[in-house]
Amino acid sequence: MTGPGDAGPLGTMPLFDVKIPLTPARAAAIRRALATLDAIPAHRRELDRHEHQLITEARTAGATWQQIAARLGYKDRQAAQQRHQALTRTPARLADASVTSRRTSRHAHARDVKAQVKSRLTVRMVGKVDEAHLLSHDQLEAIRMLTSAQLDSASPLAVLLLGQPQLRASMRLGVLAALDQRIGVRYAMAAMTPAETGAYLRHHTKLAGRADTLFSDDAAELIHQAGRGYPRAVNRLAAAALLATYTTRKTIADTTAVHAAITEVNDQ
Repeated sequence: MTGPGDAGPLGTMPLFDVKIPLTPARAAAIRRALATLDAIPAHRRELDRHEHQLITEARTAGATWQQIAARLGYKDRQAAQQRHQALTRTPARLADASVTSRRTSRHAHARDVKAQVKSRLTVRMVGKVDEAHLLSHDQLEAIRMLTSAQLDSASPLAVLLLGQPQLRASMRLGVLAALDQRIGVRYAMAAMTPAETGAYLRHHTKLAGRADTLFSDDAAELIHQAGRGYPRAVNRLAAAALLATYTTRKTIADTTAVHAAITEVNDQ
């Protein structure tokens, strides 16, 4: 009796024809195994080159063939000499193999780094540069080069430039025309209104732990006028006004304290 795939009584064919399914994982394992086999000749050439170099250096240093044979595991001094002669007959091939191996290694490393960077830049990143008005033209140009790494096709980096009004003036210079053209969104924070300045002062005093009033309405209005509603200027005047209020042993900053603060800030 014969089963499926049986060729007859001699049994020259397998009893069953079993096919192992080629799954993606198995296919990947096969590719890795073949790649390892492909690398063996290059590794063997590299080992031969290294062996030839070691023997040559040992002979140059004065080592005997018997010593070399003992160190490298050859049968005897004659076997060591024959091995060295065989390696010496193809020095150019060994050198070429070494250069090719190093070049291939460098290229493979570069491809691996590039793939890793590309995989990590799939999500768009945002960088923030504060006090950007203090940057030089060369530094601003370097930021432009970072954002144009792929000529706008898939730029992985977006940059926010935050700074004083001087930054906007710098952007109008011809030397930064390329950077100015790349700016997609511009926003200039407007000065606060008198009501916003008063609310701003009350909010910050509350954050400092004081729920009561520290600035009179007239003092807040004067701070707004002197600081033109800009938060940084308002901060400096308010701090100086509170210090002047403390030195006069008052509990609320009035216009007198604000005038003293204006004088103090202008003298700095």
